[in-house]
Amino acid sequence: IAKATHHIKIFAQHMDALRPGRGMGSTLPEALKSAGAHGTFLNHAERKLSLPEIAAAIDRAREVGLLSLVCVDNIEQALCVSEFRPNLLLLESEAQIGRSDASADIGHILRAKEQLSGIDPTISVMFSSGIHTEADVAAVIRAGAEGTGCTSAIMCADDPAAKMESMLRTLRRTWDEVRSKL
Repeated sequence: IAKATHHIKIFAQHMDALRPGRGMGSTLPEALKSAGAHGTFLNHAERKLSLPEIAAAIDRAREVGLLSLVCVDNIEQALCVSEFRPNLLLLESEAQIGRSDASADIGHILRAKEQLSGIDPTISVMFSSGIHTEADVAAVIRAGAEGTGCTSAIMCADDPAAKMESMLRTLRRTWDEVRSKL
């Protein structure tokens, strides 16, 4: 994928903090970098890490030149993880993942952005739970998020490619609209 595109940042689904050597079945940072990855997801609900593991993985990612995107379940966890200085935080309530009846909580987004900017304003904050429509994407970006996720909405759509394109167009249009007002 990294060789096929020059306009998309490629993030691996996980990375271990190990160094080359022992570690059968582990995903090494050096291997991701060599394959063309720009960064890695850490602590997704399907691959939870402890706080020390998150800190070590962020350090290793930084050491080899990879960006770190850390998934967190709530604002409290986001505040703890932000102390490790990841590049991006993705607030994604585990209870809301994949639910079709969920909706983006704009108040939650605003509170999180305010609290996190006081710790490190360089950490980009994304929100993902409850994103199912183009209107959800626009609302999250207008609330101040630097990005969003919407895997279930895309993968469960009748035409996943068309849904992805529509979501991306909405993201770009809304991003440009918001930034033009700054």
